[in-house]
Amino acid sequence: ALVAPLLDPITASVAAFFTMLGYRFLIAGRDKRFLRQAFTFYLAPAVIERMVSSETPPKLGGESRLVTVLFSDIAGFTAISERLSPSELVSFMNIYLTAMTDIVELHGGFVDKYIGDAIVAVFGAPLDDPDHAQRGVTAALQCRDQLAAMQDRFNLPSDITVAARIGLNTGVTLVGNIGSQRRFNYTVMGDTVNLAARLESINKTYGTTIMVSAETASACDEAIVFREIDRVRVVGKTQPVVMMEALGFQDALGAETEACKADYEAALKAYPRREFGQAARAFDALAEAGDGPARLMAARAKAYQSDPPPEDWLGVTALDNK
Repeated sequence: ALVAPLLDPITASVAAFFTMLGYRFLIAGRDKRFLRQAFTFYLAPAVIERMVSSETPPKLGGESRLVTVLFSDIAGFTAISERLSPSELVSFMNIYLTAMTDIVELHGGFVDKYIGDAIVAVFGAPLDDPDHAQRGVTAALQCRDQLAAMQDRFNLPSDITVAARIGLNTGVTLVGNIGSQRRFNYTVMGDTVNLAARLESINKTYGTTIMVSAETASACDEAIVFREIDRVRVVGKTQPVVMMEALGFQDALGAETEACKADYEAALKAYPRREFGQAARAFDALAEAGDGPARLMAARAKAYQSDPPPEDWLGVTALDNK
């Protein structure tokens, strides 16, 4: 083999060096194992397998693909990190990121990157997967449930509860090895990715946990239950975005959640019809039971009662924050 004896120690920078010089990996037997080991901590398993099967090293380039992008962020992470020593914070983050990554990969996704406490994951690339939206939302729901069940593993002060906000969007995006000639990442970029990030952030405003676009929800089957939360116009987009909350799996959804979904959607239908009194009363009843989105929508409906929106208003809320 030409390359294996030369690459010691095994690092991504050395592999990139040989790529830049134009050397070709002669992948057979031992070299395939070497390639998997060399890149296992840097690339998604599916990407590595595609490299091995094509017998070529990674190179710059991308393609447009229909994928589902997941953004996840820990709620109140700054406050949590301020109470931990550096070693405690590292331990906590390693436990958290490992658990969440395992779930993403279990459902066929790969982690694009970690940004502090944030996770960016992709479903539907590099290999085709017609069920990428279903797998993405399933992973998000399992991340939510797993996080609730593993609080004791974090060894944090008893008054700290770790929760995550998750946003998902489905659409065509640029996928590939993007960067410079000396360093690049297999990543995704484009409007689809940006909206997934916005949906994650919007959870904070509405008091939800998993917010998805209508495109993602419509690509899932009836095994997952959603409810429409609102229609908004986010910064940078002219067309309204229909936001859906992923509630859970149909076979595990309780009667109380089902009733909340039905009552909320009934109130939401009255809202764009300018029946603000009716909408406010219905939202108020749900808010008293602890429903976060209903609390916000009740306040808006009441505000519109005293100060009606323009005649051309179609029930769309403009959000100024990114």
